[in-house]
Amino acid sequence: MNSDFVPLKQHTNALEIIQNTSNQQIIILLGKSGSGKSFLLKQLTKTSRTFLFSEPFFDEINFLNTLGSVILNKQTPSLQDFISFAKNSKEHYLILLDEAGMYEEALLEKIRILSDFKNFVFILSTHKIHKIFEKEHFKSRIGNIIVLNELSKEELSFYINTKFQLKKPFVDKELKLLQKISLNNLRTIDQILHTFIALYAYYEKQKLEKSSKFLLELCALHHNLRL
Repeated sequence: MNSDFVPLKQHTNALEIIQNTSNQQIIILLGKSGSGKSFLLKQLTKTSRTFLFSEPFFDEINFLNTLGSVILNKQTPSLQDFISFAKNSKEHYLILLDEAGMYEEALLEKIRILSDFKNFVFILSTHKIHKIFEKEHFKSRIGNIIVLNELSKEELSFYINTKFQLKKPFVDKELKLLQKISLNNLRTIDQILHTFIALYAYYEKQKLEKSSKFLLELCALHHNLRL
C-alpha cells in the first residue's frame, strides 16, 4: 500500500495552475469536503517560504499573531508591522489557509490588505464561496478559482489501484457501490479501503472466499455509513 500523494489528473492540473499563477494575490481552491483540497495544500508545502495553516482562524488577532510569529518572528504584530515588512522586503511567501470558508469577513479583509503588497500570496481552501468573495474590491484580488470536482469512476479506480494496490481490482459495480457509501469523499474512501484490506486478509487466512461487494458492505456497517 502506497501512502504517497496520488496524482489524479484534476489535482495535478490544479497544482500546475497554482504554480504558474504564484504571482497572483489570492487563489481560491474550491471543492466539497473530501475532494482532495488538503492533499493539494500539503503538496505545496514542499516549496520554500510556504506556510500551511490547517486549522481555521476565528479572529483576526489570532491570525496576525500566528502569521507574525512565523514570518516576522514577532508574537503580537500589528497590521502596520506587516505593511512595513512588505515595503522593505523582497521575499515572497505562500500562505496556505485550509477551511477558509469559516473565516469572518473582518479576517478576510486583513488577508485582502496583505495580498496587495505582493509579498504574500494566499491560497484559500473552502467548500463554499464566501459572500465577500463576490464583492468587487475583493474579487479584483482573486487571480484564480480552482474547482475540484467529484471523482469519476475512472479517477476512483486509478486512485485505488495506485494507493492500495488491491490483489483483486474492483469492477464497475463495486466502484459504484464505493462511490455510494463514501459519497466520493477521499478521506472516507481511505478509511473504507483500510478496513477492506484488513477484512480481506482475515477471510483469506480463514480460507473463506467473500466477494468484494460483501466486504464493502461490511466496511459500510463498520464505519456507520449508509448503504
